Amino acid sequence: MVKTRLYIGNLSWHITEEELKHFFSQAGKVISATIILHRDTGRSRGFGFVEMETDAQTAITTFNGQYLRGRPLIVKEALPEGEKKDNINPDLLNFLSHASVGQSYSFYFGNASFTIFRDK
Repeated sequence: MVKTRLYIGNLSWHITEEELKHFFSQAGKVISATIILHRDTGRSRGFGFVEMETDAQTAITTFNGQYLRGRPLIVKEALPEGEKKDNINPDLLNFLSHASVGQSYSFYFGNASFTIFRDK
């Protein structure tokens, strides 16, 4: 089965669906481009999906890591609807499995929602 739907991550909050569609048309015919918006604010959540008419591997190879509006894109095959991968970095998981009990560590979490650390 040929995969034609792409996940596009690390998008600028200011990019439009038309701009995204135009950018990816360099790799083939684009059926649709959708930017996912925050339901409360209507602001971009920084990712979206592009549906290609043909095999999307060319777009993945061409655009993964390429800059669009000053940000390096994350381009990969989109998961089927309703399926979600674990978002745990395998290197972090490996580190945690070998960490010593009783030691303290500092971690940096980037690109987190502003509301994640809200005091209750």
